[in-house]
Amino acid sequence: MPPRATGLLVIEVRNSSPGGPGRRKEGVLVRADGRGWISPFSLMERLRDLVHNKQGPVWRGFAGQFSADLDIRQFQVSGRDSGNAEGRGRAMDRFWDIRVFGQGEGMAPDRDSVVRFGLGLSVCPVRIAHAGAGEPVTAYDDQGRGKSATGRDDRVVTHGVYAMPFFINPTAAVSSGCRPLDIELLLRLIPWVYSHTGTVLQSAVCLRHAWYMEHTSFLGSCVDLALIDALTPVKKGDPEESSSGWTDYQVPRTLPRKLQARVKSLRDLVEEQMSCGG
Repeated sequence: MPPRATGLLVIEVRNSSPGGPGRRKEGVLVRADGRGWISPFSLMERLRDLVHNKQGPVWRGFAGQFSADLDIRQFQVSGRDSGNAEGRGRAMDRFWDIRVFGQGEGMAPDRDSVVRFGLGLSVCPVRIAHAGAGEPVTAYDDQGRGKSATGRDDRVVTHGVYAMPFFINPTAAVSSGCRPLDIELLLRLIPWVYSHTGTVLQSAVCLRHAWYMEHTSFLGSCVDLALIDALTPVKKGDPEESSSGWTDYQVPRTLPRKLQARVKSLRDLVEEQMSCGG
């Protein structure tokens, strides 16, 4: 059974669009208060891309690193690999994303989701421009998409730092079939989720930290949001003023002692993967 865990992705964006790749071309999204947001579905789509691309360096680099064999037949992606029209049990055996995210053909989006990513929200309001000529955005549509006077669709965030939480719920694994090996693969994929996916307009979207905390109990040993609050960057100076660089933020790297005592460990998945070279 997978562990009960809480995580937080800290994402920096420089003159890029943090929206989804491939079929989820969301582009730059912004709320009425000026804070940018990243759809959790766009991040899951990127993770699916990495698992689906069996000839890519990420999959090939990890395939031989696990104690158990990553049988390709058990690590397919629903909607991309053939044979999706099959029974639920067979689908769980074949499709990694169904076991982990609980999403697949004929299944409700949130059913049996062992891993749930939350909304990625910028710490402070973001400035949006058009990549071609640095043309400022003059209006927003009803879905929060920026629009310039010329109507061109090449929006980028000049700078922003986003915090995206995620949660691992072992109870859902009883019906989804998710195994510890599925979660281990997810944790190894996360550090490369932006650097190995995306488009030209998404070239400078960087995962700075990927915090991961296992609880000491399958029921949960700490309030999730307390852990997330403790590791979310804080804007220096005026919190309603847009940032221009990474140094505009205070970035926590440890948990307060009382919270640290309530989790098994505090891991930065980015630091782990970078230090070992993937």
